[in-house]
Amino acid sequence: MKLSQLASRPNLILAWRRITTGGNQQYKRFSRSLYYAYEVALDDNIKDLRQRLIGGTFRPRHPERIYIPKPSGLHRPLALLHIEDQIVLQAFANLAAKRLQSKRAPLQFQVIFSN
Repeated sequence: MKLSQLASRPNLILAWRRITTGGNQQYKRFSRSLYYAYEVALDDNIKDLRQRLIGGTFRPRHPERIYIPKPSGLHRPLALLHIEDQIVLQAFANLAAKRLQSKRAPLQFQVIFSN
């Protein structure tokens, strides 16, 4: 993967759309208001993120760890990533999925039995 592919505007916008429309409701419950705030200036924010990625000044932030109580009394840990870290991680996933598509395509709708 090339940095130019990772930091391309279409890839970062696709990453943003996948983050905000994905199905992880538990995670979104904690980040929804941040998503709204980031989207107000989405073009400027993506442009700034892209420049930092290309310029080598982007640094991921430490995740916030919270613990969600379970009915059993135990706690489930959940690491909350910063919005830009989520975008970059999803941008990597976009490129990986694109590269693996050709290998996966022949098996995509096949029924395969195994143990």
